[in-house]
Amino acid sequence: MLQVLIAGILTVLSFTVSASHSSATLPQLITQTNQYFNTRIQYIQESRDHWLRLAELLNSGKGDCEDFALSKYQALLNQGMPQTAFSFVYAMQKQTGQAHIALLYKPDNIVLDIITDQLLPLKERNDLLPVLEFTSVSYQLFEGQPLLSRGQFNTLLQWQKVVYRAERDITG
Repeated sequence: MLQVLIAGILTVLSFTVSASHSSATLPQLITQTNQYFNTRIQYIQESRDHWLRLAELLNSGKGDCEDFALSKYQALLNQGMPQTAFSFVYAMQKQTGQAHIALLYKPDNIVLDIITDQLLPLKERNDLLPVLEFTSVSYQLFEGQPLLSRGQFNTLLQWQKVVYRAERDITG
């Protein structure tokens, strides 16, 4: 188990060093991070709601939408980007009705997503019906969405705890 963890950490460091020593502008860094995960990690549909953090995802080589979103977030924080620049968006995929989570770069509302490599503002993502936006400490329902049930709110609290732990992984 320890060897698996060490291998994951070395992979994280390798990604971090290669990205941080480039002369990437902010848009390039976001694009490179999105492409890095979308091309190197296999997307799988999980039957349970278990969020893999960065080292775990890189170690396993596969994950679902929340694993991608959380790991992209951690990688960008590791590059020195502030937590306040990001949030997570919980949405429904219009075509399938399936729940989906992606990372949102807030200054431009750009969605970093496994569904597409194209970085578009959330309002231009016609394939998603946004339900709520959240961080480790707050959330906001999108217009027209009903209040959360007690069960949905408890699930959100669990998601926020995972995001908080992921932030602590990076910031200490």
